[in-house]
Amino acid sequence: MHFRHIALWIALIAGCAGTTSLAYWHFSATASLKVTTPSAAIPSGFRVNPEAVDFGTLIQGVSCEREIAIFNGTGEGWIVDQIIPSCGCNAGSVSSSDLKSNSQITLRVRFNSEGKFGEQKHSVRVLLHAVADPSRQAQISVSAAATVKTISWIESETVTFNLKPSTVSAMKSD
Repeated sequence: MHFRHIALWIALIAGCAGTTSLAYWHFSATASLKVTTPSAAIPSGFRVNPEAVDFGTLIQGVSCEREIAIFNGTGEGWIVDQIIPSCGCNAGSVSSSDLKSNSQITLRVRFNSEGKFGEQKHSVRVLLHAVADPSRQAQISVSAAATVKTISWIESETVTFNLKPSTVSAMKSD
């Protein structure tokens, strides 16, 4: 029983030391999420550029937005019916609901990091139907990712400078 208590204290102290160092170095090096959108999420005839959005490392509470071009190369016109985000922290909007043949629209993807922490992977789906035959539907899905960090406030320390008297008098004469 005694060894178990010691092991728990060691784990607690190690955890606190790790948390403190992470709080101080809140933007430690992180691996890229390498977010990708599966090719099945983009119907044939459409091109999406970029196919996935990486918002990078964000401070918790920050909102950001990226633009994505959706090109219609199907030879027929399409209408955007709906934009569905995967959760309430992200949203999407389009520059136009009409996606004519051989033209493009802009999809704006927004991410709000309020209340989020760590790696975030989400998506925005765009639902469309063909102008000539409304029963023909298509769906374009775009992946989005971010790494959210928090800022931990650290108490300021008192810093004293030990200046030599000659240095202080030289600074006063300038």
